[in-house]
Amino acid sequence: MNRPDRGRAIEAARLLNEFVGDLVVGTRTLDLLEAPNIKSIVTDAFRTTMTRMCVSHLVVTLSKWQELYDRYKALIPSDVREACRDLRKELERRDVRGFRNKAAGHIWDSDTKRPISGSEVDSRLATIYDGNFEHFLLWINDPDSNQFPHNVVAIVEHVRNRLRAEFNITDADLFSDPIRP
Repeated sequence: MNRPDRGRAIEAARLLNEFVGDLVVGTRTLDLLEAPNIKSIVTDAFRTTMTRMCVSHLVVTLSKWQELYDRYKALIPSDVREACRDLRKELERRDVRGFRNKAAGHIWDSDTKRPISGSEVDSRLATIYDGNFEHFLLWINDPDSNQFPHNVVAIVEHVRNRLRAEFNITDADLFSDPIRP
């Protein structure tokens, strides 16, 4: 592969690395809230707010996957391309980007010219969750069994690792700060 492709592959691998962290922390934070020693000291209002924050962050990260796939799909190794395309289609089916654009980042619906109601947010979330919040979280990250191509984290990690192998991306490439000299 030529040098410009390697540079773009490094960009993609860096982004994928960030996605893994964001998806794992977003899902594990929700697990921690249910731990007995924490659950007993947090209020329902705090738990609701943390859940809303984590879900919004997860949705934003999932929508970033869609954007990453659209911009870097030509670099994705052929042996993982189908899983990547399938994940993109699944996120589209769940209307992840629609939720990000309509509810996660806004209070006002420009189409209806009014605030977005709680029931509209809940309806959009039900689509994203595919009807089951716990299964949604495990679909993203199952700490006991992340397996390619069945979990989002497993897909993201596997694609990052394949890019690293295909383009000889080192830790120095992946973890250096591209903004600082």
